Amino acid sequence: MNDNGRVHQAVANAKKEGREATTLPPIITETKQFTSVDDALASYPLTLATLESKETTIKGQGRGEHLQTYLRFAVDSWVSGPTPSFSKDMPSHVPHDLKDLGANEIVIVIVGAGQTTLDGVTVSSPNRDLSDFVIGKEYLMLVSFPSESKMGGLEFGLGSAWKIAGDSTLVPLRPSSPVAKAFEKTGLKTTAAVSEYSAKSSR
Repeated sequence: MNDNGRVHQAVANAKKEGREATTLPPIITETKQFTSVDDALASYPLTLATLESKETTIKGQGRGEHLQTYLRFAVDSWVSGPTPSFSKDMPSHVPHDLKDLGANEIVIVIVGAGQTTLDGVTVSSPNRDLSDFVIGKEYLMLVSFPSESKMGGLEFGLGSAWKIAGDSTLVPLRPSSPVAKAFEKTGLKTTAAVSEYSAKSSR
């Protein structure tokens, strides 16, 4: 970390002004172009998983300094798409307690999002609230693992994640996203509907 980084500078400014919280300017992150439900289900792993822990850290230097949140999940099932092989070790920069994962555990990283405390000041990122990710709750997610380790990301950003309600209904974290709209238009509103549709599509 760099004391002159954008996060540290925001905290210094907040303390100077007597504020206990600060919000960082947004950073731009690239998200893949969504084409169709069928293509997404065939190309990327779709998983049902339960959130076990959530940890936000500060990464980068200078103007590139940013918040980064690590979501640790226990995979309940791989619903469709290619099943990841996880042929490589976790990257060295992940928090120490995330390097030794169980056989069914994965880590999803959200760049430029989350909330943490630095020097007594609460630091958060705008428009990327992760309060919908609640420990102990189950989620359906389109994910990818480009490093071939157990650390991956949401393939189409927060728009490709759904919270599972008590009746197995899918509750999109970003209802206005192209992915969420396409799933709803296709009639994929429950975990059972997704599983059935995925099974038919793979035949």
